[in-house]
Amino acid sequence: MSDLIPEKIILVLRDDLALGTAVNVASCLTAGLIAHNPGHAGQQLEDAAGLLSVASSHLPIVALKGNDEVFQRLLTELTAQKMQNRVCVFPAYAKRIHSAAEYWQLHASTIHEGTVIFGLALIGDKKWLNKLTGNLPLLR
Repeated sequence: MSDLIPEKIILVLRDDLALGTAVNVASCLTAGLIAHNPGHAGQQLEDAAGLLSVASSHLPIVALKGNDEVFQRLLTELTAQKMQNRVCVFPAYAKRIHSAAEYWQLHASTIHEGTVIFGLALIGDKKWLNKLTGNLPLLR
């Protein structure tokens, strides 16, 4: 069935994050991508008992391990490719910020190549993503 879906989401998370931090980073990254691409999640559902809910992602999501070298390589490639609306970045500095406006301002004034990154999320064509991240191990 997954071969019928041409796109997927890849999460690349630092391999040294504590479990709670990794879950938080993954959640924030996925929320950012899906909010900007709302057709990929959120189908309204109702079960046989009448429980109303929304569907999770309609796309496969794969979590991979990364480190500083991996993040810098990905950021360099993604910057060169100018992939609009296909990338969400969680820099380490985001963990200490509690205001979206403050984060947006700091993000806009930062060159992220060379910055400590906790995670990246990518959405797009499976072949493109596999080429970009194919040698990275699964996060287990």
